[in-house]
Amino acid sequence: MKKQLHPVLTAASGLAVAAIATSAAAEPISEQTVIDAQRAWGEGIVAIAKAHADGGDYTARAKEHINDLYAYGETNVMFKPTMAAEDQFRETFDEALSYFIGQDGTEDKGFAISGWTNVRWENN
Repeated sequence: MKKQLHPVLTAASGLAVAAIATSAAAEPISEQTVIDAQRAWGEGIVAIAKAHADGGDYTARAKEHINDLYAYGETNVMFKPTMAAEDQFRETFDEALSYFIGQDGTEDKGFAISGWTNVRWENN
C-alpha cells in the first residue's frame, strides 16, 4: 500500500508534492484510494499526538508516519506543510520530522504534537 499512498497524498491532499515520474499509461487514482490515504494520514497524526500526550516515543511514531506516507529516500519530495511560513518546503526526511515534532532554532513547533484527537477531511 505504501507505493500507492505517495501519489495519492500528492494528488488528493496537497500535503506532499513528490516528483514522481509517471507514464501516461499509469492507472488513475480511485476515489477509495484517496479516502484510504487521507484516513491513514489523519490516523498517523492522531497517533503521534497521543504518543506525545501519553509520554510515549512520539519521535519513533513520527518517523514511522513519514516512512509510511512520504517518498523520502525513494525520490525527490517537496512537502509543503500547512503551517510553514519562512521555509516553505521540507525536502528531506529530517526537515519533515522537524515539522511534525518540532525543532529548536526553526519555525517548526511540532504540528503533530499539538494535541490532535481527530482529523476530518472535506472532499469536494
